[in-house]
Amino acid sequence: MLKSLMRWVDSWSTPSALKTQTAENSKIQWLRILPFILLHLACLAVFWVGVSWFAIGFMLAFYLVRMFSITAFFHRYLSHKTFQTSRPVQFLFVLIGTMSAQRGPLWWAAHHRYHHRYTDTLKDPHSSTHGFWYIVKLLYYSYRIRKKLEITHRLSRSTILYAYV
Repeated sequence: MLKSLMRWVDSWSTPSALKTQTAENSKIQWLRILPFILLHLACLAVFWVGVSWFAIGFMLAFYLVRMFSITAFFHRYLSHKTFQTSRPVQFLFVLIGTMSAQRGPLWWAAHHRYHHRYTDTLKDPHSSTHGFWYIVKLLYYSYRIRKKLEITHRLSRSTILYAYV
């Protein structure tokens, strides 16, 4: 049951072979993208409940902390291994980073390494040939980039796996 839950949270939680571009791989995982869409539609509630300076400040602070987690930890720490930190700090920022709706830390780091390996080629998942919207957000919710995860010693620590599930 744990493996099926992990696959639902992140379809790349178990290694799978690299697939070629097919109609199946281009499909959007609507069940996975639905919470992301609903979250953004919920912003329209501001017209009924109003807005406060506290809410704006909280939103901005939380946005900055989540983006710092993605930039510093998912990108610099997990993908490029540019610094070291304690396990509690690692757990905290990986947990916060997962709240940014950019998939899990294992998927993010493996995907980013794949991007660097194939930069500016047809295999590059961030290539402009995939179109603007795919690069901006649908990248995280399609079947297009199936590949084997390259989990390093840093990514396989139980702290990250606990935050991941």
